Amino acid sequence: MRTPIPMRALLLATIVALPAAGRAETPDAEFAAQAASGSMMEVELGRYAAENAADPDVKTFGERMVRDHTEASEKLREAAGEAGISLPQEMQPEHRKHVEQLTSLQGEEFDARYLSLMIQDHGDEIAEFTAQARAGESPIDRWAESTLPVLQRHLEHAQEIEQERRADAGGTP
Repeated sequence: MRTPIPMRALLLATIVALPAAGRAETPDAEFAAQAASGSMMEVELGRYAAENAADPDVKTFGERMVRDHTEASEKLREAAGEAGISLPQEMQPEHRKHVEQLTSLQGEEFDARYLSLMIQDHGDEIAEFTAQARAGESPIDRWAESTLPVLQRHLEHAQEIEQERRADAGGTP
């Protein structure tokens, strides 16, 4: 009848730990965390582009990224607060890696790689935001839907700059 104290402690620790271990983040929370991190990356790379890009159009695009993603991040914080979701304060490793790689570059090489990443990233984001917007009527879903037109304009703008750069370089428009 005697249960050793270590066994009781182990049993209690298991019972207390089960809810935390079994708890998965909601799809809204996962999406919001990814979006917040991606926005942090866009702002940081936009600042770098505004200061260091060789092409004036890339500099202007970087400034736009800072402005638009700062505003989107503020609105995401509001939606997350309404949904009871905590957002990360730091970038996820994948986003941090992009920042580290690109901020080590200068001039034309930076411009080309930055535009390439912005085109790829915004294309991916549009697909993710579209799926999230269709998921339901949560504050995060509504934020995703309201942010989609901005992301689409960013993608189009980055593609236009890339096409102009190719045409100026004698490549295929």
